Amino acid sequence: MFSSLERLAMHAGECDSLSTTGDDFMELVPEGVAAMLDPDDEHRFPVFSKVLPVDSVARMWAGKSRD
Repeated sequence: MFSSLERLAMHAGECDSLSTTGDDFMELVPEGVAAMLDPDDEHRFPVFSKVLPVDSVARMWAGKSRD
C-alpha cells in the first residue's frame, strides 16, 4: 500500500493503480489481514485491520482496572 503514486512507481515501475480512502480500506480488508504502508521507505509502518473482533477488545478493556 502506498501513500502516493510516486512511491508506488518507485516500488513497482509503471503499473495500474487503485485508490481508496483509509476508512474504505479498513472496511474492505478481512479481519486479521495487515498491509505495509510505503514498504520501501524509512517511515514504513504496518496497518492492521480488525486484528481482534470488537467484542474481544471490549471484554479485555472492561477487565482492566481503572485506578
